[in-house]
Amino acid sequence: MKPLESLPRPPKELSPRARRYWRRVGRELIRRKILTEADLLALRLFCETAAQCEEVRELLAQATDPGEQSVLRQALWDCERDLLRWAYKFVPISEARQLLATGGIAG
Repeated sequence: MKPLESLPRPPKELSPRARRYWRRVGRELIRRKILTEADLLALRLFCETAAQCEEVRELLAQATDPGEQSVLRQALWDCERDLLRWAYKFVPISEARQLLATGGIAG
């Protein structure tokens, strides 16, 4: 499949936070010439997951109850695992880890 030359508008159902990821990550994928029409669903799911991880991080930072903190830590771990899985759809594993660690994709 031929790489897209421009990024389509974000899907209407994305939250404002996920839309920001769509624009940031999508532009990077376009720049690298690795985003195709077939990848748009994976990009949407990546952006939704990245936004969800960000929300869980915020909740964890505000949590004071140890039980709630434990649940949120597990939710964050699960979310970040899923985020990395979606990142693998676009770039090699080593590069996905580096981009996530440095904030290049979802920081």
